[in-house]
Amino acid sequence: MVHNKLGGTKFREQFREASLQRMLLALVLVITAIAKYLYNEPHSHSHASESLGTFLRHPGLQQTVATLELALAITLMSRYWLVAMYGVLAMVTGFWALLILMSIRGESVSQCGCMGAIEMGRTSHFILIIGMFLLALSAIFPKSTDESSLLEGGLP
Repeated sequence: MVHNKLGGTKFREQFREASLQRMLLALVLVITAIAKYLYNEPHSHSHASESLGTFLRHPGLQQTVATLELALAITLMSRYWLVAMYGVLAMVTGFWALLILMSIRGESVSQCGCMGAIEMGRTSHFILIIGMFLLALSAIFPKSTDESSLLEGGLP
C-alpha cells in the first residue's frame, strides 16, 4: 500500500534514498557557515568604495547567512528535509545570480564572502553551486525504477 502523506511509505523511501545527498549538502552548509563565523573580516564604514562584494562581506549579513546555513543543515537531517532542500535551491539560485551580477559589474567574485574572508576562484564557485544544485535536485526528484510510479504520473 503506497500513500503520499508526510509519514507515508513513499515519503520514507524517498527519505532513505536521499540520505547521502542530504548529508553532503548539510556538510557543505556547515563548512561554509563555520568559514563565515571564523574568517570574517572587519567591515569598513567608508561608503566611497561600496560594491556588491563589500556589501556581501558585511559581518551582519555574513552572520545572518551563516545562521541560515546552519538552520538548513539541521533541517536537512530532520523529517522536514524536503522543505530544507527547497531552501537550499533558493539559496543557491540567489547566490548564482549574485555571482553573475558581480561578474557583469566587473567585480571580482573571489572575494564574495561565501567562505568568509577566504578567497575562492570563479571556477570553484561555479563548481560548488552546480554541485549543490544537482544534489538538491536529485534528492527532491529521485530516479525511480519502479514502473508503478510512471503509471501514477511520477517522475522517472
